[in-house]
Amino acid sequence: MLRASIYRGTVGHIRLHPKSHKLRYRVFSFLLDADTIHKTARTSHLFSYNRFNVFSFYDSDHKPEGFSSVADYVRQQLRQAGLGDHSHRISVLCYPRLFGYVFNPLTVYFCYDKNQKLGAIIYKVTNTFREQRSYVIPVGEDPDDLIKQNCSKELYVSPFNEQEGTYAFTVSPPADRVSIAIAYSHNNRDVLKTYFKGEAFEFSDRELLKLLFTYPLMTFKVTAGIHMEALWLWLKGLKVHKHRRVKKFSVSIVAEGKDQGVG
Repeated sequence: MLRASIYRGTVGHIRLHPKSHKLRYRVFSFLLDADTIHKTARTSHLFSYNRFNVFSFYDSDHKPEGFSSVADYVRQQLRQAGLGDHSHRISVLCYPRLFGYVFNPLTVYFCYDKNQKLGAIIYKVTNTFREQRSYVIPVGEDPDDLIKQNCSKELYVSPFNEQEGTYAFTVSPPADRVSIAIAYSHNNRDVLKTYFKGEAFEFSDRELLKLLFTYPLMTFKVTAGIHMEALWLWLKGLKVHKHRRVKKFSVSIVAEGKDQGVG
């Protein structure tokens, strides 16, 4: 079973403080099984694994050197967090490279045990400096349809937000639909809410071809959109916060209500 899907949907940003601002645009994401991406690529003329194509997935976009694959890197994070039992299946929700280019502000890893029970979610946030921080968070024993998690924000992302703060995640795991909502707050004040909502479609060359014409140059537009929105916010007079450099790849383990930085 390849467990690959395409999710077509919408990304939205709602800024609440210090000034209101909204944006909404259509996107698509791939859901890939971290262990069978190479097999998925063999079924497609338009999608490749670790080599150029119209659509592609490169391990190097998601892991540091020293790991053989993204699956290897994610399993190491799960072991560090004491969540190794939930590494039987790892599903990656992300943007693919399109004509060799991608920028993933958020990549989400859904981690399952041998009974196919979701036991952990890893949220990998990437900023425009290509610095990445993964937040490894266990899922409760009896999760509802909507999973709610939170952690401390520890990476500079938007120049108009403080580096510190709190993330609150509300997630509906991948099925016929998927949704990821993130609320960012600072000093107990709601600052920004973002979301992705998508509907599942078959992973096939026919559907990939539709994406090519329905969402032309989407990954380029994501980066362009980020910079255009930054310009609008700057023109609205929002304060720009200074970037403090961190390691390119870093991890925060969130367990038993505590955040523990690693790497």
